Amino acid sequence: MNNFLKKLELDLILDELKTYAIMPSTKKKIERISPLNDIKKIKTLLDETYESLNIIERISRAPINIVSDYINIIKVASKGGKLDGLELYETFRLYLTIKENYQHLDFLEKENIECPYYKQYVRELYVDEYLEAKIKKSIDEDGYVLDEASPNLKSIRNKLRSMDARIKSKLQEIVSKEAGKLSQTTISIRNDRYVIPVRAEYKNMIKGTIQDVSASNQTFYIEPLVIMEMTNEKQKLIKEEVKEIDIILSELSNLVGTN
Repeated sequence: MNNFLKKLELDLILDELKTYAIMPSTKKKIERISPLNDIKKIKTLLDETYESLNIIERISRAPINIVSDYINIIKVASKGGKLDGLELYETFRLYLTIKENYQHLDFLEKENIECPYYKQYVRELYVDEYLEAKIKKSIDEDGYVLDEASPNLKSIRNKLRSMDARIKSKLQEIVSKEAGKLSQTTISIRNDRYVIPVRAEYKNMIKGTIQDVSASNQTFYIEPLVIMEMTNEKQKLIKEEVKEIDIILSELSNLVGTN
């Protein structure tokens, strides 16, 4: 920034202005602001500013729900890149922003508040109802891919929940049956596998794989054979789930990119 602009403390004004910006791209745009010499352009921008100020003072500021630089999401999607859940949900936030601004505009018009510039910007916005509904059905605000995203994903997750219940039930059954051979009747996880804590003298009496040993060598953490087989089945389902989620994210990313 030129020295004469710093003497006018434009840099301080812009720093203050940035605190009101929501998106990082807006903050960067503010940093690039410099004085204009085009009287016509200056008048237009001042008119926009007065209009905005009037709207804010009489009603409220325009609603904004998006929290990231959406233009970067569009760049990735339009080049065929895959978006993650949070990036995809930003499209839903964008559509929510658009709808709320249409509502905001309707209210302003009902109140006979002049807003030609705001109206022009809002009328240029568009919501793809199909894509909006698809994302709402498929992704939550934390970027988690929902069961309803596809029939196949729902089926896989139902199988996973059923398998989890079977594993836990079987483990409880084994713990009850072999309680006398265990150092404690609790189930734990070692190396991402369910294990039971078997006293050293009984380690060869439990069919399974030793996943860990206590520091005192008095307890062997064994994954029972039957649990191992069930866990392997679960791992296959998890791989299917990951693959299906990848397909869903790719399809949604393609829709964002083409729209």
